[in-house]
Amino acid sequence: MKPIVLLVLCLFLGQVQAQKQPSLNGEFLDSTISTALYPFRNTLPEFYNFNAKYPQNSASTLKSVKSFLSEKQVSVAGSGYITFKFIIANDGKMSYVRVLQIDEKYKPKFFDRNTVLALYEFLKTLDKWKTDVRGTKINYSAFMSFKIQNGEVINVIP
Repeated sequence: MKPIVLLVLCLFLGQVQAQKQPSLNGEFLDSTISTALYPFRNTLPEFYNFNAKYPQNSASTLKSVKSFLSEKQVSVAGSGYITFKFIIANDGKMSYVRVLQIDEKYKPKFFDRNTVLALYEFLKTLDKWKTDVRGTKINYSAFMSFKIQNGEVINVIP
């Protein structure tokens, strides 16, 4: 439990310079970004306010990401966490994606770019985000972390 709390704190307290990373279908910002670059920071509710966690459980998502990485022939190296924080709009589309990379001791770390891009591409395949709460379409902030240990994705949080 303590590592998850620390990970969540890192997501919300860190202010580091952002670097745009090109991707096949757009781009995302690398590292937590400043308020000026991320206009909705602290103004949107979090996914847990609406019980809007991705509907697939973590074990199934882990199985899916391992299969995706295997199909793409992407090898993962090192240990730590790659966390994507993003906005889910009321149409279910993901935007304003940020990535935070830390090692197993919660210090900044940069994983291989191909690994990060592959995980981002996987993240974009997830299309079952909850957008309706009691008949009202909602926008909210969400995140997904990939725990990597000795070159293998071993957990998906939340």
